[in-house]
Parts: sequence; structure tokens; C-alpha cells
Amino acid sequence: WPAFAATIVGGITLAAFFFLLKEQLFSLPSLTGVWECEQITAKSANNPFIGMKVTYHVVLLQAKDKLVGDGEKDREDGANGKIDHSGKGRVRINVQGGVEKFITKSDRVRIHWMENGARITSTIHNLRISGSKNSGKLFGQFYSTAGKSAGTATWTRISSG
Repeated sequence: WPAFAATIVGGITLAAFFFLLKEQLFSLPSLTGVWECEQITAKSANNPFIGMKVTYHVVLLQAKDKLVGDGEKDREDGANGKIDHSGKGRVRINVQGGVEKFITKSDRVRIHWMENGARITSTIHNLRISGSKNSGKLFGQFYSTAGKSAGTATWTRISSG
């Protein structure tokens, strides 16, 4: 009986250890919340877009490794001056994406949105998590059909969900 009891206790201990390891160390980041996304254009087929900084406010909802959400373009700062998008001038975006979990490097977040502005455009963000996986920033690259543009993207959490 002592050997049998030791085997049972050892099995339960090992199962609890692997459960805690999966839940704490190897869990997905928590991205549900309100985010501010800043895009800075580095390349574009439309020269006035180069150097432009565009800011969006986005609400993300996470279900396991899937992301959905909505947002609005808040402001632009570029060659044509500053534009604040407020009230009826707000441009809406519909967001979807996902999280890829990695063990040996930071997790990858891919986000796609459709922007319904002067014309419908599509943007993809390829991001990594900087800092804590549950409270850090997202940073990476964006690619957009708006002016065939590309550049850097930084996401900062405003509030958790």
C-alpha cells in the first residue's frame, strides 16, 4: 500500500505541476480591453503619407486565441497638417485577428481591419508583445492598402476588459 499511495500522490503532484506550468508560464496573453494604436508610415506610393502618424482607438475582445473588435480613427498628423476625427467625422474600423503562442520567443499577434473612410481600405498588423504578456504594449509593422503604405505600429493599452 505505501508504494501504491506514493504513486497516486506522485501522479497528482505531477499533474498539478503541469497544469500550473501551462496556466501560468505558457498561457496566452490577455488582450481584451481598450487600446490606442499609433501607426507611423515609412513607405507609401503616395509621398504625402510618408512620415504620417495616425492614431486609432480600438476595443478588443479575446476568446482563446481569436480577437474581434471595433475602433475609430482618432487623429492624423502628416504633411497636410493635423486632423482630429471627431463626432460624425470619425472613421470606423472592424477588427479581427489572433494570437500565436510561442515558448522560446514572444507571442505574435496578427490583426486585420477594414477601414470605412473616404474609401474602404484594409490594414494588417504583425505585432509582438513588449513587457508583461497581460499589461505590456504591442509593437511591430503594419501594411495597408491606403496609399500602399507600410510602417511601424505601436499599441498601448488604455484599460483592461
